Amino acid sequence: MLIISLLPVVALADAPTSQPVTPAEAIYRSNLALARLLLENPSDDQLLHLGRLHRSRGDFSRAAVLHLTALRDGKNRADLEYELACDFALWGQSKLGMEYLQKAADDGYWGYRIVHEDTDLASLKNDPGFAAAEEKIQKTFATEAPQHAPGMTEKVPSGQAPAAGWPVVFFLHGWGSNRHDFDEDASFVATLGYVGVTLDGNEPMGPGAYSWGHESIEPTTARIEAAIKSLSVPTDPKRVYLQGFSQGAMYAARLLADHPELYAGAICNSPGSAWLLPVKLAIPAQTGSIVLSVASHDAPGIDKNVAALESLWRSAGRPVHVIRFDGGHQLPPNPQAMLQTALEELSAGN
Repeated sequence: MLIISLLPVVALADAPTSQPVTPAEAIYRSNLALARLLLENPSDDQLLHLGRLHRSRGDFSRAAVLHLTALRDGKNRADLEYELACDFALWGQSKLGMEYLQKAADDGYWGYRIVHEDTDLASLKNDPGFAAAEEKIQKTFATEAPQHAPGMTEKVPSGQAPAAGWPVVFFLHGWGSNRHDFDEDASFVATLGYVGVTLDGNEPMGPGAYSWGHESIEPTTARIEAAIKSLSVPTDPKRVYLQGFSQGAMYAARLLADHPELYAGAICNSPGSAWLLPVKLAIPAQTGSIVLSVASHDAPGIDKNVAALESLWRSAGRPVHVIRFDGGHQLPPNPQAMLQTALEELSAGN
């Protein structure tokens, strides 16, 4: 699942809610907020991410308006056309959903694995035109995917490394996203004295979209170990931490449970991918601390995953901390402050 980038313009899209209002007043406030937003002249990419945010909140009409606005210059952008297909499909506008899915296919959209796995398009899959659009996207995927090997970004603290080497934090993004979700967080932990490393998932899915895989955690273990060896500075092998969101969060939990000799702790935000849920700790006495976060209106099943992970760590007598907050499938408010506090807790648990 995609992590939503909370851009500066997001605040402009939220109407004030100090007192209960009539439906007419609510519509007025919502339209006023949209007008203010558009007067700020946000970039197409800001509108794309903001539209995703509204779709994640169930506001499909607003998501469609924002994504349509991002197409204002008339250029063909297959990624935005795909977003609109999802908006309209979820909104119940199947004809428009198919129109934009076909546009995306015609304009070179290559996210076949996204189309194939994404539940947002469920209402379109019985349409006679869906199979043809999917086939066209699949053919483009076969050509494009090999050209988009997963990448890595490294952010290094300033100054001389400690005698044992710098501690490291690996950031694992959610399903269908990429390492750039956590570029700012990697830079932030570097100011705290950690090497911040962001990785794309192992498997390309489409434009800017990767998955960590659905069969085994071991390819990810190998990726991280290879990444450690390739870092430009000395690192402390006893202080390698994981931070993840959604699919990446459950990967972090499972990696920590299965390989306590490699990882000292994990921060797991909205852990999804229940098939990865660990049922035991490989070496309980050596397993590092875990920090979990979950929102009040998170995606279905996330709260159950958090409860299972919390129970597993507590039953083994290992440190666990759970953060609960209001919101949807997202990081906690003030994510960098949370990250700093969580890293302090994980370090204290070593």
